Amino acid sequence: MNLPHPPCYAVRILLLALVFATAPLPAAEPAKKAPAPTPAPAPGTVQFTPPKTKAIGLKRQVNAGSRSGGRASAVPVALVPDGLGLSSSEQPVLWWFLSQPTTAKVEFTLNRGFVTLVKVELPAATTAGLHKVDLANATKSTPVKLAPGTPYEWTVRVKQGDDPATDPVTVGWVEYRPVEPGLQAKLGTASQTQLPALYAAEGYWYDTVNLLAAPKPHPDLPPLLRQVGLIDVVVTVP
Repeated sequence: MNLPHPPCYAVRILLLALVFATAPLPAAEPAKKAPAPTPAPAPGTVQFTPPKTKAIGLKRQVNAGSRSGGRASAVPVALVPDGLGLSSSEQPVLWWFLSQPTTAKVEFTLNRGFVTLVKVELPAATTAGLHKVDLANATKSTPVKLAPGTPYEWTVRVKQGDDPATDPVTVGWVEYRPVEPGLQAKLGTASQTQLPALYAAEGYWYDTVNLLAAPKPHPDLPPLLRQVGLIDVVVTVP
């Protein structure tokens, strides 16, 4: 007896089913790895390079003053290099250190040549340690802005009496120098932890210190201060 042949389309369906049943499954694509983060500089890698300048005689000064022939205890120290430090801002933040708390008045001045641009009394320095003057808020009247390429002298004085010669006083120097495009490009792609080293390498002391001192002292701040000879400044790192 002759059996009927299955229709051609049925044979094709069976063959296709066999092919798909035996075909290997496509391999899963490996998961893409997230790019590794740029490692942060290790503590102590922030190295300050003094900027080039034609100005001479720009020296950090710390005068301990005296009281009744003895050494004063509350001594201010400008946190600056022994020479010129740059700022990328026309209204930099100026940091200083006080060895002991005091109830005496503390006076800040900013001078350009022989002209005093700012002379203000600072808030009471009732705690030792780090203090700052933000030029953006230094005066209640006309805002103070530094002209580019010009060294400015700034001082912090602890007023002890009628004789200024007995007052502890410190002197530092600052120059506003706009950042060049090459450095600006590096800063734009750097992480927050990399910024201090970049600024320091180009002589931008004030930007470096401000990044390392606020909102709390960074472990790189004490070794940076020792680099420029500020060995008596004791900074407590949390």
